[in-house]
Amino acid sequence: MPAYLTGIPVELRLSIVSFLDPWSCFHLALTCREFHTLLSPRLSTSKQLWTRYNTIETRNAGRLIWDVTKEVAENPSIAQYIQDIRLRCDRQWIYEPGLFHYDLFVSNLPPLLPKSLVQTYMKCVQEIVDADPTGVAHANGPCYGYTHGELGGMEDVIRLGSDIPLILILLSLATNLRTLRLSIYNHQNWSPFWRIAEMYSWERSMAPLPFQHLTRVAVLPERAHRVDWDQMNCEIVWAHLILTIPTVTSFAASLMGEGSSTELHSGIVNKKSKVQELLFKRSRFDPEYELERIIKRTEALISFTYEDGGVYVTYDGSFAPRRVTEILSKHSAHSLENLYLYDNDIHGRNDHYGEIAQASLHSFKKLKTLCCPWRVVTGEMDEQSEDELYTEKDLRQVFPHGANLPRSLEVLHLDGEPEERWHWDALFDLLRTSATCLPKLKQLWATNSPPDVLRELEDLTRERGIVLKPLPSSIDGANNPLAELLER
Repeated sequence: MPAYLTGIPVELRLSIVSFLDPWSCFHLALTCREFHTLLSPRLSTSKQLWTRYNTIETRNAGRLIWDVTKEVAENPSIAQYIQDIRLRCDRQWIYEPGLFHYDLFVSNLPPLLPKSLVQTYMKCVQEIVDADPTGVAHANGPCYGYTHGELGGMEDVIRLGSDIPLILILLSLATNLRTLRLSIYNHQNWSPFWRIAEMYSWERSMAPLPFQHLTRVAVLPERAHRVDWDQMNCEIVWAHLILTIPTVTSFAASLMGEGSSTELHSGIVNKKSKVQELLFKRSRFDPEYELERIIKRTEALISFTYEDGGVYVTYDGSFAPRRVTEILSKHSAHSLENLYLYDNDIHGRNDHYGEIAQASLHSFKKLKTLCCPWRVVTGEMDEQSEDELYTEKDLRQVFPHGANLPRSLEVLHLDGEPEERWHWDALFDLLRTSATCLPKLKQLWATNSPPDVLRELEDLTRERGIVLKPLPSSIDGANNPLAELLER
């Protein structure tokens, strides 16, 4: 006779389900009325804890990270309800030069926290270290970089009021974390993620690592109390560290482009990533090296958004939208569905570094949405001598009636202005033949259209059943859930 779980004593069933996490209990309660009745008290408690701890939002009217971490340290089991941590950009840090020097640690600086609270945090830290039988807790817990002999150093950091150890405690205990928004101060914050990325890059099996369920990550620079513009950017290293986490599918960054990935070992930068969505807001890269190193790590990139941040981000790169498009066609032509390139650098300085004359869009097999500057589609003509003139044949080779656009395209948004007046005529020709070259085109827009051009576009789109409607002109207006993580 088959044995059923419902046939064993209630006490044994309660003992078994006590090992389940809240989400498994919920799914078990859905299986039958008997288990729903049995688990109702626990589900009621889980609902209250989930409401309170599911999202840790420290911005605006959010909760203080000190209060949340104190509650978690006193009762670590509630950390399993944390799925979303969003850390503000103006949280209190310790900025004084040399404050982290050992000579200041042992000085008589007055503590900012009561001794009992410091002991509570340190007890939590020690329990995480002791619970790791592999001896890698310094890379797997809130002590990243702190060995057993260095825990005193962490205690000093907590005593002096830094919230970095608190953040690491939360990240270690929140085993069901799905979304993380992290503001970056300087390279010292790399340490925990650097160690985790290194361990994920190892092929051999090891103890369970943090972020087993993490899917969305956004990083942006810490801007509170900043004076030096050179320190207001996100280093490229962060993109590679996050992409190494195998569960991450969406990554966003703001003001990224400074630094170099050469300091990372090959195991990290060569490890393939499951990321399907990349978004870079007000960023700028060296397109020939740094950006390609990021893109080629993705196995099946679906959406790519890149907004130029100009020379305020870095002097070592350029927007180069045609080069970016060519890199994407090289590594992601089989999977990319949405491409957004926003040229918002009003100064336009250093924009031609690494740029190419023509970019192929025809190789994209699944591209549905294309939002880009005109010059991505039209390309760039060779310079003529003073006694030579462009012929119509020359111009038609620049924008060859949609031959450069993928047949899968459904939405086309051309930003800026075309370099030649004739390009408008080429766009008209494209619309007249759209049923053949772009059979799936449903929406079109070209910014800065002169009145006569706009009237012609309205007539042609109406005839072809194409909606004449613009896409958002920047990431801020794109209504993208991933971009919302970058809002301050």
